[in-house]
Amino acid sequence: MSNTRGFIGYLVSAFSVAILSSVLLLNHVHNHHDEEKPYVATLHESGVQKVWPELELNWRVVLATVIGFLGSAFGTVGGVGGGGIFVPMLTLLVGFDTKSAAALSKCMIMGASASSVWYNLRVPHPTKEVPILDYDLA
Repeated sequence: MSNTRGFIGYLVSAFSVAILSSVLLLNHVHNHHDEEKPYVATLHESGVQKVWPELELNWRVVLATVIGFLGSAFGTVGGVGGGGIFVPMLTLLVGFDTKSAAALSKCMIMGASASSVWYNLRVPHPTKEVPILDYDLA
């Protein structure tokens, strides 16, 4: 019962941090808004244009936050990371180009794996009196 309570507390705190960070990011972007067009960076070597959409608080950003949180939770549980969920979500819902969406997806996977390690640091081994993480192997 205490493991379930701890896990629910963990999920609520992680979701709260995700919402708070997205609100802070949106406020930061909105306060430093200089022009109406999205930020476009051109790479001179490849000629690829990277489009960073204007991040306003709308239904797309809220839906992307929920999908990102659930995709991270299920991806971490399944051991696949969630990149197959993050890249299409960032491309189709938020409006990032594919290259930027892949890079942001790797950052999201890193955050999910760091939180998974933090959670597993406190989990005991089911049959032995040792931690579940093997520090010698790591």
